[in-house]
Amino acid sequence: MDQLSPLKILDVSSVSPKSPKTATISSAATSLPLTFSDLLWVTLFPNSGFSIGISTHHAAMDGKSSTSFLNSWAYICFHLKDSSDSSVLLPEHLVPFYDRSVIKDPSGVAEKFANSLLENGGPNNRSLMVQKRGRGNQSKLIRGTFELSPSSISKLKKSAESKVTKKGVRVSSFVVACAHVLECLVKAEETEENRVFFIFSADLRSRLDPPIPPTYFGNCIGGAMFVCETKRLMEEDGFVCGVEGISEGLKRMEEEEDAVSKTGRLFFEMQKMVKDKNVRIFTLAGSHRFDVYGNDFGWGRPKKVEIVSIDETGAISLTESRNKNGGIEIGLVLNQTVMDAFASLFARRL
Repeated sequence: MDQLSPLKILDVSSVSPKSPKTATISSAATSLPLTFSDLLWVTLFPNSGFSIGISTHHAAMDGKSSTSFLNSWAYICFHLKDSSDSSVLLPEHLVPFYDRSVIKDPSGVAEKFANSLLENGGPNNRSLMVQKRGRGNQSKLIRGTFELSPSSISKLKKSAESKVTKKGVRVSSFVVACAHVLECLVKAEETEENRVFFIFSADLRSRLDPPIPPTYFGNCIGGAMFVCETKRLMEEDGFVCGVEGISEGLKRMEEEEDAVSKTGRLFFEMQKMVKDKNVRIFTLAGSHRFDVYGNDFGWGRPKKVEIVSIDETGAISLTESRNKNGGIEIGLVLNQTVMDAFASLFARRL
């Protein structure tokens, strides 16, 4: 526990989930068998703590919904520990909303999206396999967690505001954090492909017309994309190029009249891009707005939250800072050489 919880570089194997056939949580009062070993597992660190791992499939829910499940689970556990009443009612902001009819999808994007994910491994097989991206020998990969403090984010914003030349550029915490990480990654790995595609998603619940309840449980995310020539990000002010491009990607998504159809087009466009050998694709997992460090099952907040899937996908992970101060944590899985270069570049601008 002491080795895994700090912000430092770790071997990928040290945080890979262990999924036993059957796990049991025992205490003086209760014994809870966990038989859903492919979906949920608990790892005990004797006299130190434990970790809870969950696995979800994107055909069923997006990140906000899976995080909402954890938030609700933690809320119930926390309020049961000192209560003799076995029934705990969720507050309004945690009560899931299941009515699919509120989303208007005239072009059938939802069905196409779900079928595409369920066909992983072959057509019409309704596969639930975790998608593999072929990252090679994982024994040579390491995991790093980097933090952008509020003061660092403020510094990045001021740098962007003083250098951007386009009008209407959104200089938000999300935009500057992603632009900074993207520039550092491209330079650290010395990207050889001619173009860089940065693909990210945003919650559409409040962006639909009309908006749907924020507690909608399922998939309701929109895709956005930033496309840039690699040499632009390699330049001294590659950060500014990233800020302008990511901001423009968000703007295009919000201006689209039919956000659902646009998301479908981007998804299938992305599938084609994966086959282009002259394109380096970066993707994003998680969000700094999910409040994953706010979950308290009754034993205090978590010391560290990891998005383990980036071992396979190679995505950049985002969570809010464990310090709950407005900062952002970034997770990466890279080889040692690239990680060392990234760490140096990451700190230089800050």
